[in-house]
Amino acid sequence: REYVWEVQGLSWLEQQLTQEGRECTNSEIFEVDRTDECSTYMLAFSPRGGSLQHEMDDQFEMFDDDLCGTIALIRCADNYGTNLCYRFFVRDASGEFQPLGDTTRVAVPARDDRACFVGGPDGVVDLETESKGLFGLSFDELLGSEWVKDDSICFKVCIEEAIMKDHPSQGLVRVGHHASIYERKPPSVEVPP
Repeated sequence: REYVWEVQGLSWLEQQLTQEGRECTNSEIFEVDRTDECSTYMLAFSPRGGSLQHEMDDQFEMFDDDLCGTIALIRCADNYGTNLCYRFFVRDASGEFQPLGDTTRVAVPARDDRACFVGGPDGVVDLETESKGLFGLSFDELLGSEWVKDDSICFKVCIEEAIMKDHPSQGLVRVGHHASIYERKPPSVEVPP
């Protein structure tokens, strides 16, 4: 599944976030696997790599308060876990999407308490560690870069997910497709009668 999000009014974003008393803005909620109610996501963008706490939906705020980063993928809180493969892209001045970081594959473990998965291309770090910024650029450098056009920046994230339908507390968790196929092959050596 691909999701595209354009953040407009970038040059005023910091002032708007200050007015609202937060450090990041967020996208709308979007679905990846419609068969699982917890397979819903949002993106969060913090211009200076600050806190990723937002005030959109309680189901997307169940993570450590000190997590920070520039752009992050946040999965709805659950306790079943999941397997994810995701990659971020940013639109350049020519309108083409360019990769932002590497493809990431992660196994989100099942747990007793509900929690969100939070990940991003510049690493989601705690407040003690400085975020690298998009392409290693500070926010001021980003504003004057090829990635910002008409005071907007456009992100795309590609997500593949293998959801967990069972919780380990319910016993053995089976994943993948289990099937046995038996083939009858003629002998490879001919035996004379």
